Amino acid sequence: NYIQSAGFKIIYPNELEKEAQRMANTLPFIYPKIGLGLRQQNTSFPLLLQNRGTIANGFVQLAPKKSEFYATPPQYFDSQDWLNNLAVHELRHIAQFDKLTGTQAHPFPELVYFAYFGAGLPTWFFEGDAVVNETALTESGRGRQPNWIMPFRTPILQGKKFSYSKAYFGSNKDVTPGYYQTGYLMVADMKEKYGQFISDSLLSDIRKRPLRLYPFSQSLKKFTGENTKKYFLSTQEKLAQNWRAQDEKIQTENYESLNEKTSLATNYFLPVRINKKQILALKESKQETSFFVIINEDKTERKLSGIGYQEQPWFSYKNDVLVWDEIRYDPRYKQRSYSVICSYNFKTKKFKKMSSQSRLFSPSLSADGKKIIAAKVELNNQFNLVEINTISGKILKTYTNPENEILQTPAFDKTGNRIAYI
Repeated sequence: NYIQSAGFKIIYPNELEKEAQRMANTLPFIYPKIGLGLRQQNTSFPLLLQNRGTIANGFVQLAPKKSEFYATPPQYFDSQDWLNNLAVHELRHIAQFDKLTGTQAHPFPELVYFAYFGAGLPTWFFEGDAVVNETALTESGRGRQPNWIMPFRTPILQGKKFSYSKAYFGSNKDVTPGYYQTGYLMVADMKEKYGQFISDSLLSDIRKRPLRLYPFSQSLKKFTGENTKKYFLSTQEKLAQNWRAQDEKIQTENYESLNEKTSLATNYFLPVRINKKQILALKESKQETSFFVIINEDKTERKLSGIGYQEQPWFSYKNDVLVWDEIRYDPRYKQRSYSVICSYNFKTKKFKKMSSQSRLFSPSLSADGKKIIAAKVELNNQFNLVEINTISGKILKTYTNPENEILQTPAFDKTGNRIAYI
């Protein structure tokens, strides 16, 4: 199925008819606002709505020219509609493509333009400009989320400073911000200093004079007086001053670390005390895949078990029962994946896969460990909460969601009779 709407060709499966109609009305309405800062008001772009996967994502590409929205929302996300957020972010990429390469694939084939785009524009600018856009034009956006900025802010407040290459390309040893956060902070600084059309000026200059070494860095120096590396360092210094001034006004309290300091950047997700002397956490680093770890009182650790890929870290522990969700890929079809619930019983020492070919997310146990509450997403993007028997894995009850709000991370209260969720 497809809908043609003011330059957008929206291709979709039957289950997403309602969402496709909504996007057909939304995209032409918001594109002039999204493209305004790049002086782009019209476009021609095909969009595929995917619903068979369980990993939230979206992208725009050339060769072939298309955009894809993976319609199933993530469980950790901000307070706005998922497809609307994707539209604001990805349409900015479309405007970037159109600005730099033109709306027509002539006189060169798309592969040439694609290579030109990759060579002429660093990824941090490409993504940073889009994140600035999603933050400025919506009521939410990643730029407003403290935990998203944290990988940049925290090391700075600890007295560390990044080189440009380390912030851009990352590190296996240290916590680094990555090109999304780096790009957002640099592009936001550019727009604050030089106005909303600075991105337009940079891309226009690159398009006019493409045959140069480091065209972006040279264009940046033309308009700001600093090349890429110098602009990064000056932005980092400005941020450090602002964050330190803010930090000095906040009264904080230091707490003793419950784990040994690691030599490599490591995350301990969702720590929970399983008894007076032990803590259970989900451990992850660039050296090791995710696994459950038990941290003892003396800070020694014992690996409980590795787990499969998760889109986002999640588990629940109650009354000697542990449950979590994992992604399972279809062995034949790349675009099809599932989210299944797995469990481990500390008394029997047995693992169990509780569902197959399911679309269940963020399972959470009742206090007695006998029931699970989870978010279920249908192929038409209908969200419901389901109550599951921990032993049999059977669905006991479905809590309907007539307004079809996006439901995230449900949990029982202590009695098991009330449910809280985002």
